[in-house]
Amino acid sequence: MNAIKLTDDQIRTFIRDGYIEVKPDLPREFHDEMFAKIDELYESEGNPGNNILPKVPELQTIYDDPKVHGAVQSIAGDDYYAEPHRYVHYNQPHSEGQTLHKDSFTRRRHHTRWLVTFYYPQDTTLEMGPTGVVPGTQYTNVIPKDSYDREIGASGEAGRVVIANYNIVHRGMPNGTDKKRYMVKFLFNRMSEPTAPSWDNADSDWRSDGDGAYEDVWQHMWGWHRAVPNGTNGEGNGSIKSLIAKLKSDSEAEAFRAAYSLAKVGEPTVGPLMDTMLDGSAESWYDELVRRSPGQMVPSANASYALAAMGKAAVPGLIDALGRSSGWDKRLAAQTLGDIGLQAGEALPTLINAIKDSDSMVRAEAAEALGQIDQKSSLAVPALIDALVDEGEDVRRNASLSLSKLGPSAREAVPALSGVLADSNRYVIGNAVDALRRIGTPEATEVLLKHLISARWCPVTKPGSLY
Repeated sequence: MNAIKLTDDQIRTFIRDGYIEVKPDLPREFHDEMFAKIDELYESEGNPGNNILPKVPELQTIYDDPKVHGAVQSIAGDDYYAEPHRYVHYNQPHSEGQTLHKDSFTRRRHHTRWLVTFYYPQDTTLEMGPTGVVPGTQYTNVIPKDSYDREIGASGEAGRVVIANYNIVHRGMPNGTDKKRYMVKFLFNRMSEPTAPSWDNADSDWRSDGDGAYEDVWQHMWGWHRAVPNGTNGEGNGSIKSLIAKLKSDSEAEAFRAAYSLAKVGEPTVGPLMDTMLDGSAESWYDELVRRSPGQMVPSANASYALAAMGKAAVPGLIDALGRSSGWDKRLAAQTLGDIGLQAGEALPTLINAIKDSDSMVRAEAAEALGQIDQKSSLAVPALIDALVDEGEDVRRNASLSLSKLGPSAREAVPALSGVLADSNRYVIGNAVDALRRIGTPEATEVLLKHLISARWCPVTKPGSLY
């Protein structure tokens, strides 16, 4: 599949704003046909939910387009995963629109591992209620009070695909017209941790514009996407004591500046950062993730961002915390190790042990982390196999996704993956299908084909045409 990769400037825009727009090289007639098919489907059967692609398989043409495919690759890596969740958002005439929000299942991490895309099959004016996005909010936990003033509507001609950080603040805007507005949402997941730039990279420097409140976050993200850690140099913008105090600032921008300054100092800050991360505030932060409220400032989360940005130097302290803490603190320690990714390899035995914890959320965080910190070995596979039958849906979902990330290294999981193709959770099934595809052995392929033959959805069958 051909791919037209993004440029340095386009990646910088994505890192700053949290979204970018691309236009596939497809004729207007194609998008008119997509609108007609979606409209007919919606009128005759209702919203097909996750089955929109088998119902309208031509939609895949959009994501196979070199510009769209190349843009997703540029951000999420060459082997990205098209998540099984997709949805048609119908904004009916004279709707009031949604409130600004972050979607469910957000991890609220800064490293970009989840993307959401919005495809518009019709010309969409601002009055028709396109998706509104608030630039720069992909890194924040608090939805800014001026978000409605800063909101930008993704209006424009038919065929546009908006690629956004999954964590960006957004909404369906009011449709004040008599026209129907459809938007097709697809999700994509990074599968391989960055080991090299995945776009058309020519520059090594971030190129600061000098006036960004989140400049330190952006600079770190540029290095992370390029697989060039910013590193620790023992120098930060202030004393350790003053920077730790700023983690509790009322200004999220100030707290983030302090977090990334502490990350640059390195090992001397690990102790104070661990104390802050384990101060008991993690519970309220996790509660925010569940309720999707406007958010709040939480010192433990800010300390977690600093430790994740620090990378390898933070790993021993996090391993210790994972072994001696409990509850919400333990969950956050496991999540932070997973966010560090490949540099946290020495935490593998501790995370394998944590996947057997009595707390289902600890098990879920450990299952997710195991797919990100050691992607070339099979050491975590037995623990992930056991997690496929866990009573917790999030544990099974994360374990199946991690096995997919391990790919060929997870070949011993084929029988277990075969067993979860009848799981009660649709996303566990979807992840297992992808894991079998990526494992790619003859045994895995046979199991996969047998499942797909029986599960195949006929896109032509509909009311009035059943056979």
